[in-house]
Amino acid sequence: MHFLFHAFPHFKSRTVVSKTAVSGVGSPFGEDNIAYRVIESLKQDRTVKIHLDYYDRPYWHLLECMKPFDTVHLVDAIVSRQPPGTLHRYEDIH
Repeated sequence: MHFLFHAFPHFKSRTVVSKTAVSGVGSPFGEDNIAYRVIESLKQDRTVKIHLDYYDRPYWHLLECMKPFDTVHLVDAIVSRQPPGTLHRYEDIH
């Protein structure tokens, strides 16, 4: 959670218009609720001035939701061989 709360320090000014979004993906219930919890926590921080949204199993609709933004940070629970809490970064995958 610390990384997400302090990941965008240059967007804390009220005058900045951001083309960046943080989008949570997954069910708000059960073990898949980490994205929901992160987005709700970020929404409580009034200094965060970037687009925040949450999608409960958006399927292909997520691609349309990402179009208006230059950068989208997705928060999602995944199964990997890494320890819990590991951040995975994917860049320019088409």
